[in-house]
Amino acid sequence: MEQVIIKSKIDLQNHFNALKKIRLYVCSSACGKSYLCKKDDYFFDLDAFRVEKENEGHLNYDELTNQRMFQLFEQGKVVLNSPRPEFLEFIHNENIKYVLVYPNPDCKVEYVNRMLKRGSSEEYAKQFGDMVESYYPFLSNDKYASAKIELQQGEYLADYLQRIFNSH
Repeated sequence: MEQVIIKSKIDLQNHFNALKKIRLYVCSSACGKSYLCKKDDYFFDLDAFRVEKENEGHLNYDELTNQRMFQLFEQGKVVLNSPRPEFLEFIHNENIKYVLVYPNPDCKVEYVNRMLKRGSSEEYAKQFGDMVESYYPFLSNDKYASAKIELQQGEYLADYLQRIFNSH
């Protein structure tokens, strides 16, 4: 599959079949991973699993996370994770296909508000908003992703994944 960049729900329609075959979606924070996973157990928030293992004191939380991902693939789940550098390196080395999901820089203010709504401090929310802009070139230029979904203002991960996987 040649890398596809999806910037609207209209673009999505042309790529349903290819996207449905990919079981890993690497998604920026505040795009709705946790919400989607709570709403539909077909999706699994691997980032939350990683944080749980880290908080439990496991020193090998990255290894446990990677093992869990493979178990979830075997169970037919769609796995959602954050674009942590060590995770991206692992999936690149393992040649695992993934879709990268990230916000357009025009979403900066919206993502600051999402972080504030979650209970983040104003300082952290502002820093996160700055990261939406500063990480955009890195994410949009990722050459390893099989596809990219660039979220626009008012869009969430569920807007796309529920359409792709609506008949699971």
